[in-house]
Amino acid sequence: MLHVTAAVLQHRGRVLLARRTDPEWLAGKWEFPGGKIEQGEDPREALARELSEELDLAVTIGAHLTTTRHAYPELTLELSAFLVDLPDDLPAPELRLRDHDRVAWLDPLKLGEVELAAADLPIVAALLARIAPRP
Repeated sequence: MLHVTAAVLQHRGRVLLARRTDPEWLAGKWEFPGGKIEQGEDPREALARELSEELDLAVTIGAHLTTTRHAYPELTLELSAFLVDLPDDLPAPELRLRDHDRVAWLDPLKLGEVELAAADLPIVAALLARIAPRP
């Protein structure tokens, strides 16, 4: 099992998705950015490192949102997702893409309109449950 981490980057009511370029079986699918947790690495540290490497983005990792498992035919992932809130009073950060070919800031209620990697679908459900109005 591969242990990975993902960021639900939030800015001005939108969240960041990135489109994968590889591996071939995931290319073109959208995901929450993040990556592999190295042996002995704390998931939050791994996420901060991955965001720096993949997007040239330095952030403070926030609260744990969810941890899920997904079995693709090619491999099984354990995916830990964390919230990352960017200051709304600042513009969206400039991102340098290294492992993705596109990024998009989307309204959380429109995340179902893009083709997400299957492992990321439970993150959307957890996010929507968190922001849903309570009766």
